[in-house]
Amino acid sequence: MTDPIPSGYFIRNTPKSPPEATNLVSHDKIRTISKEAIRKYIASFFNEEGKRRDIMKSVFPDLLPFITDVTFNEDSDKTKRKTQLAIFYERVKEQMPAILIADTGVVYRPTGLGLSEGAQKIGNTIQSNFNVIRDVSIVVTAMSEDQTTAGFLGSALEIIFGNLRNFLITGVLYSTNELDNWELRLPLVIEPGSLEREQLGEQDLGFIWFTQTTLNCQYEDHISIRKELPDFKFVDKDLMPPLTLDAPDTMIVGKRTPIYLRGYRETQRIVVDDYTKASIDQDNNFNITILPRKAGKFKIQIIDMKKIDRKIGDVNNKVVAEKEITAVFN
Repeated sequence: MTDPIPSGYFIRNTPKSPPEATNLVSHDKIRTISKEAIRKYIASFFNEEGKRRDIMKSVFPDLLPFITDVTFNEDSDKTKRKTQLAIFYERVKEQMPAILIADTGVVYRPTGLGLSEGAQKIGNTIQSNFNVIRDVSIVVTAMSEDQTTAGFLGSALEIIFGNLRNFLITGVLYSTNELDNWELRLPLVIEPGSLEREQLGEQDLGFIWFTQTTLNCQYEDHISIRKELPDFKFVDKDLMPPLTLDAPDTMIVGKRTPIYLRGYRETQRIVVDDYTKASIDQDNNFNITILPRKAGKFKIQIIDMKKIDRKIGDVNNKVVAEKEITAVFN
């Protein structure tokens, strides 16, 4: 029997509005996910079918009798002690020993300039991706009615989150759901507390021995916000007016003559086939003039740069419009 997936591991849809995105990264949800991840990590050592149970046999043989399986029946084996491992807990007195998980708050951490990490167009929507980083302080309390058991459990937590963190390469906890992106980074340095005793209630109900281990973790998630694009259409190049070159058949040598283009695209260039016979001039307002240099014939050509095969140097198919001009003396 494998350890069940905690309720904090959930499948979520991509949010389509800021309120939906806020709900995904709310502090309450981050606290719940973080504590569930810690609970599952501890259970991997204390559950009878936990994947790290074998480590207990070598490191904590005295703690093997303590079982955190929810379904374990203590009456079935008197040599084992059912141990409560929980986040939200009630009736603690009746369920000893126990390992209880709580948090002391969540702190916002900025991610760079707060801008999106990237965006992509999906259909008629735009999806922006963001990083979410929060510091989460978690307190794990080991408690029992006797001092020895509370001390054993507290020492085990120190080793689990201390020495074994690096030895087992478990410094980062992930979701078992591949659709989730979050991770919880365990601290390099933990803060173990001393073993203390506290009286139960105002009446003489006995004492509880407990020790607390503080984990200053860091939670990181990657969320995406999807929003519908405005209703607009990109202009298709085929909808643009056809390319036309309007120029006189005859030009006077030494005199600038304007020509006119329609449907001229940004990938196109205007040239003359022989610059010894004429030159082209274009001002900032895209007014184009031709200056014939000597009498004779030359051609004004419009070439499309995208149609040139640069690998083989083929330029024969680049001309998309041309006009032959005769230059004469006045």
